[in-house]
This record gives sequence, C-alpha cells and structure tokens, in this order.
Amino acid sequence: MDYCISHFGKSLNDLTIQDIETFFQIERTETDQIEFKSIHPSGSLDDKFKGIHKSVCAMLNSSGGLIIWGAPIGQKVEGRKEKVFTGELTLFQEVLEKDFVISKISDSIIPLPSAIRIKILNKDSNSLVIIEVDKSEYSPHQTYDTYYMRIDGQSKPAPHHYIEALFKRIKYPNIEVLFKITGTDIHNDSLYRVDFDMYFFNWTPLQNEEDLSFRVLVDNGHFSNHQIPGHQHMYRLNGQEFYKDCTKEIFYFGEPVRESDIILFNPYKVEKNGNKANIIISFGGRFSPRKTSEYILDFSKFLSSKPNELIIERKENRLTKDVQDEKGVNKESIIKTLMEK
Repeated sequence: MDYCISHFGKSLNDLTIQDIETFFQIERTETDQIEFKSIHPSGSLDDKFKGIHKSVCAMLNSSGGLIIWGAPIGQKVEGRKEKVFTGELTLFQEVLEKDFVISKISDSIIPLPSAIRIKILNKDSNSLVIIEVDKSEYSPHQTYDTYYMRIDGQSKPAPHHYIEALFKRIKYPNIEVLFKITGTDIHNDSLYRVDFDMYFFNWTPLQNEEDLSFRVLVDNGHFSNHQIPGHQHMYRLNGQEFYKDCTKEIFYFGEPVRESDIILFNPYKVEKNGNKANIIISFGGRFSPRKTSEYILDFSKFLSSKPNELIIERKENRLTKDVQDEKGVNKESIIKTLMEK
C-alpha cells in the first residue's frame, strides 16, 4: 500500500522537504498508520535508531504505515490524550545515506524485513527520513527480543495471544538472498572480472523450506565456468544464466546456503550501455513464492578498493508478483505476447 499517497497525495519518490513542512503547518496527531519521530541533538545515532526499530517492527506486525523521522516535537494539549505535532521540523544535522539507514534498520529486526521503503529529504546539510512500511507477510517480527504492535497510535509490546495468532497466520517460509561482491580484477588483460557470493536465508522459525532453487541472469557478460567440462549443466543462454533447480533439499531456519561464481564482463558492451550492467537473481522453494533481487553495477567504480561500491542500485527480495505488477506484466499481457508470436 502507498501510505504517502493517502497522506500527501503523492508517492514516496515524489515527496519533497517542502511537502513535509507544509504538512506540519497545521496540527497533526499520530494514528495506527502514521508516526512522528522528532530528532533531539543529544544522544548517539545508535540510540536514535532504537526507537525507529521498535516503530518499524510494530508496523510490520500490524497494518503497516508511515514514519516521519524529523517531525516537530510533540506537544501535550490540556484536555487531550494524544500529543499534537506542528511547526518547525527537527532535522538530522548531517546528510544521511539511504543504504546506511536501510542497513541500520534491517539489521536489528528479526526476521529480516523486506517491505520497507526509505526516502531521504535534504535541506542544506540536514536530513529528514521518511519510512514507508508494508504489513509483513512474515510477521511476527521482533527487535531487542521483543515483539511490538501498533495500538491507539503507539508502538507497544505485543501480548502473547497476538504473537501466537501471527505465528499461526504464516503460510510459507520467508526466503531471502544476500548478494555480495567479493573481488574485482582484469581478466586476461581484456575483461572485467567480478567475483561474488550469494547467501540464501530461511528467516521463518519452525518452518523448513524444501528444494531451494535459483536463477542468476547477467547482461553484457557471462559466467566464467560455463564452458568447463562437468559444469555446463548449470549454465544456459551462452553463459549468461547460472541456475540450480535444487541447491538445498531441506532448508532450515538460520542455516545460510552459500553459492559463489565469477562473471566476466565485456568492457566494450558495458561502455555502450553507459558503463552499466544488470544482475537479476530469482529464487524460491517448494512452499515459498518466487522472489527477485535486481542490481545495477557501475563500472566507472570498478577500481574502487571496496568491491561492493560497484553496486549503485539494489531492489532486493521482492515478490516476483510485485515486480511484474510494477512493470505492468499480467495474465492478459502474457497471453497477448504469446499469441502475437
């Protein structure tokens, strides 16, 4: 659900700092689906994130919502239970990076959340963070050993019966992949070499997955092992696809499955594509729905001392259905394409 459209009349990507300033020109109160977090100059950044972890966790376990981090300081009004928020924003006195914020939030929530979108709005050298959270298909989530939920416009520890109901609601395991570039080099003085690891995780306690499979597609390059005898069965499309139909028969919670390979990119083709290349990973199992992770590599950063800086855009662990909906692919369009061939 696009909560920004509900509150601002525009999507998260289209929001500006002026939209937030205008929003708080009148008194606002929190609800179960919108929370305002002010930023105090004192205290460490880690301490500030702890409150965000609790709020994100609560929205994941409830009906989702929106967090405005950098909102005005809430004021108590006589005769009213809830605080009101209006006036000047309280911004971070630094420019924050989106990947940093996503990492700080995701790393402290179990199981790892995927239904979170972040927008950093800057004003001069200051930042405000908008966090849009979808209701999770894999709840309950916890942070700091506590499960939270939204009730009466607040994030509160969830009672046992609520947690138990959420556990019973889960119908399939939550499978996710972590993609990591482990090294880069020049191969035979002519090709860009990119070494990578993929770590697959089952984040759902008490529910195993079976027959984990994956596909990795790459453009402007090929997998280096696709012509090696005994390995050809794992590659297709002239080495542009690496796949395994059953890389793990029984996939347990908390036990990562690691896969590694090497991609060789053609510098001429990469340069014609604006120094960019794409990697798409799709994966799933017997019970879990298919998911997709997409990465854009920028080879102008190829000589960086930190290989992962080659990745300039990530769209990770999204349900393939959501990816197809975003691209306008549906039953009718697929049938039409097939019939026109």
